[in-house]
Amino acid sequence: MAPVRIVDDFGTMARQDGDPVPHEHQFYRATLKGLFSLNLTTAGTFFNGGRVGYRNLDANRAKAAREAKLEELEIHGQPALRLPFNKRAERIAILVRALGEIEGGAKLTLHYTDITPPLILAAVIKGGNNPLNRVIQANHQGEPGLDQGALAEVLRVYKDQFLSDLFVGWTRGYLEEDRAKLATMTDEDRSGIRLRWGHPREATAELARELSHETSKSWYD
Repeated sequence: MAPVRIVDDFGTMARQDGDPVPHEHQFYRATLKGLFSLNLTTAGTFFNGGRVGYRNLDANRAKAAREAKLEELEIHGQPALRLPFNKRAERIAILVRALGEIEGGAKLTLHYTDITPPLILAAVIKGGNNPLNRVIQANHQGEPGLDQGALAEVLRVYKDQFLSDLFVGWTRGYLEEDRAKLATMTDEDRSGIRLRWGHPREATAELARELSHETSKSWYD
């Protein structure tokens, strides 16, 4: 979405036999948008049915699950065994918290590039559609930006689908003008949905804590 900046780095690549082979290394940085959805109902739930896509356990694991006294229930018409709420919530919290702490890559040692998402919008909603899909768009210059009208529409149309506040993790220095626009949205613009601000690491940690709280147990049903 954002313009690509390329830096050329010329050098040589060693070979076991013969002369070194000249090579060129190109390093670039761009903005990428990704969607992340997680089904809380099936988290920590293992199906033992005959329908395609609803069998996660073989006979031995199903036996071990029953011996461990996992809850037995039926979901979507299929038999399943489920971990206790605290175990399910713990797994979800670890995953959500990790979104704000992503690091690594094959060239981490050479470039030490920060790949933590500078902008995260997250909420717990009903259903499987991700309504935040088109909130961040490319402008006429191909650069990313917040479509404030699209966000206001999403919050109005899907207000009845939001189970949580909208968590906003936005790193200062990244798209500052758009960050300021989001901060000017009124309660009416947000259709009464509360925005909870912070750095991406803070926002994901706060969401993880809320997902782990006993009061959020109904979100996993």
